[in-house]
Amino acid sequence: MAGEAHLARERAFEAERSGNLREIVKAVSAERDRALDVAAYNEREWEAAQNAAEEYGKEVIQLQAQLEHLRAQVDALTLSLTFAETDSAPPQDPNFDNAPTDLLVADSQSLNFLCEHLEKAANGHILFTPNVASSWEKAANYPTPSDMQVGLVKLARVAAKIYSGEELVIGHLDTWVRENFDLRISLQDDDMPKKFRTFQFEGTTYDRTPHIKVNDGVPHWACGRVYFTLDSLNSRVIVDHIGLHW
Repeated sequence: MAGEAHLARERAFEAERSGNLREIVKAVSAERDRALDVAAYNEREWEAAQNAAEEYGKEVIQLQAQLEHLRAQVDALTLSLTFAETDSAPPQDPNFDNAPTDLLVADSQSLNFLCEHLEKAANGHILFTPNVASSWEKAANYPTPSDMQVGLVKLARVAAKIYSGEELVIGHLDTWVRENFDLRISLQDDDMPKKFRTFQFEGTTYDRTPHIKVNDGVPHWACGRVYFTLDSLNSRVIVDHIGLHW
């Protein structure tokens, strides 16, 4: 196409140099025709390129839509897989680290849930009598149930350790418990009423003097106590009161 246009211009120049008007007109007409052909060719090429660009744009839009759809499917499948893995995961055995933390004031249901968990975590070396529920229900204004929960978990740890069968050098139990478990217990209370000092369980009378000092130096309604006994014969700690100071 470019060669033909160049040839047409050469013929036009030759006709102009010859001075023959007819030849000049003929050569110029030929050059014009060649120029029109070039213009038409370029226009077709431009239109073809534009059409190709439009088609390419449509394909890009379609591919983007497909990509978004695939991403949504991947997200949905990932979420389903997460739920499936969660549902299929075996439940954890009760231990001290996963003990329930939602102990509610004066709520025997949440207390029983915690107690059952600790009994299993301690392999039966701690046991809670039915009296703990009634004593906890009376502590309606107790302000720090989270402290009570922490104290009960620590006491269960103590029971599991003491009756684990290991060779232990304990000395003074209250000191050993405080130093090893950061738990304040007392093994005596001279002012404790006589009727409160003992309790019956499974046909046996136990001493209920030992206790955890959950809160101290506070009003009676805020003074938390856990009263228990050390049942060495059966390798267990028996808790009979969870709530307020006697």
